[in-house]
Amino acid sequence: MLINTKLKLISSPEDATKEHGLIITGKHPKLIRKTVPKRKFTPINFDFGKRFKHTISPINSKQKYIYRFGCIDIETISVDKIQYPIAISFFYMRSQNRIVSKIFLIDYNLFISNRNEAILLLWKNFFKFLMHNKVYSNCKTIFAHNLGSFDGYFIYKALMSHFELENVSMVVDDQNKFVCLQILKDSEIAITFKDSYRIFPVSLDKLCQSFNVEGKISKYNPDFNTVELFNNPELLKNFKEYALQDTIALYNALRKAQVEYFEKFQVDISTIYSTSTLSLKIFRNRFLTEDIAILSSKDDDFVRRGYLGGATDYFQEYAQNVHYYDVNSLYPFAMKMVLPNKPIARYNDMTNIPLDDFFGFALAEVTCPKDIKIPLLPYKDLDTNRTIHPVGKWTGVYYSEELKAAVKLGYEIKLIEGIRFSKFSPFNEYIDHFYNLKKNSDKNSGTYFISKMQLNQLYGIFGRRKTDTDSIFTTKPLDNDLIGKELGLMKDELNGAVIDEAYFFGIKKYGYRIGDQVTTVFAGIKRNSLTWGNILKIHIKQI
Repeated sequence: MLINTKLKLISSPEDATKEHGLIITGKHPKLIRKTVPKRKFTPINFDFGKRFKHTISPINSKQKYIYRFGCIDIETISVDKIQYPIAISFFYMRSQNRIVSKIFLIDYNLFISNRNEAILLLWKNFFKFLMHNKVYSNCKTIFAHNLGSFDGYFIYKALMSHFELENVSMVVDDQNKFVCLQILKDSEIAITFKDSYRIFPVSLDKLCQSFNVEGKISKYNPDFNTVELFNNPELLKNFKEYALQDTIALYNALRKAQVEYFEKFQVDISTIYSTSTLSLKIFRNRFLTEDIAILSSKDDDFVRRGYLGGATDYFQEYAQNVHYYDVNSLYPFAMKMVLPNKPIARYNDMTNIPLDDFFGFALAEVTCPKDIKIPLLPYKDLDTNRTIHPVGKWTGVYYSEELKAAVKLGYEIKLIEGIRFSKFSPFNEYIDHFYNLKKNSDKNSGTYFISKMQLNQLYGIFGRRKTDTDSIFTTKPLDNDLIGKELGLMKDELNGAVIDEAYFFGIKKYGYRIGDQVTTVFAGIKRNSLTWGNILKIHIKQI
């Protein structure tokens, strides 16, 4: 296993400047070139400011104009079931709107005789264009719409083959997906490759549609992925046009997005690394008015013991006449509640502190009535790593407001130890702004796309690691006062229709039909890929 101190594993982009050690697992051993001697690590600059280590603070962007960027796309062919890069398309706009649109194609004859040499030459020509023509002096950011995995593997291997290792920096996330790759020149950052999909996690076609720009003008031809491509002049001509159109479409969509975000929020998408960091920068630049505390690792560990996510349950396998509801923007709705901010007191003994007078997180002894139909409070079994909702008596860490709600249902609570927090509501203006934009925008517009994305992504910065439970199937219609278009109310997902039959086999394992229309959701299987016959066979245990 290669350890390169320039290459860092992180859990999220905002943690990139921390020391995390190792990068690639054995999943991609061919990317490893040679052992690198230990050297001082120069962290990639994510520009959060000195105070970010302890607080999230308001910022005031002084950027006066948007920066130039380029787009790259890599096309491959399959030989002996291995994908080889054979074309690199590149697009960017120079000053005075001068277009640079180029495609670098592999030397086919060399490829036939020596694949590795042909690939090295392909990348050499591309990097020579970037560096010798000083593209990097005006175009320091290059986006790929799949840098996280497919394109990133090829770019990473090429960088390690063509540059001194001390001039290559990289950040990957906890799933071994690339966040960014950098080329250094004269100890300065020359070019940063970023993943536009990490910022806008939709297909290129959907991205173009959302920002109302022309997308791909032709469909992918499977023959592009074969060696025969080079023996068919007409096919090769079509292939070059197709390869270039991807980078042009990506550039046009990102440029439109860049202008919109800069004009509305003074945020340049070429300066950020993910959807969540984009949301955070907008929030800090336009909406945050007071510092948000960042917990110490000790306090964070304590609080997260009570951070277990939502419950997902099913109570019968088969049902008829079923209604399907979903919460309007559950996370944004929760973010508008009064929230804990700064730790103001820590208690080793809470015997004499009434729950009603406490706001924060506490280790508590919980007693749940055994006759309660649907237990409220979760408990994580450390032996099985499962989250359950038990009856009886146990101890666990919980948010005070959860405990107060449980008491109303008959729970008995005894506080043991905890942390008292100050109260604040920092997200109200941000949530109201984007929710109103979303509610009043055409669903096919860029405004709708932006508002929905920013509503859903900001919360991830502050806590979510996994869990999104916000819908219900029920044979009893909900009361009308629970249904509406406002935040936190339920919406009828079927617009008045009622499910004829439904089968529920487990968490994210269900199917239902309305007449002849069948919907199936099974974790690990493409949505709606199962038939109603498949569902019936699962029911009678034939599958």
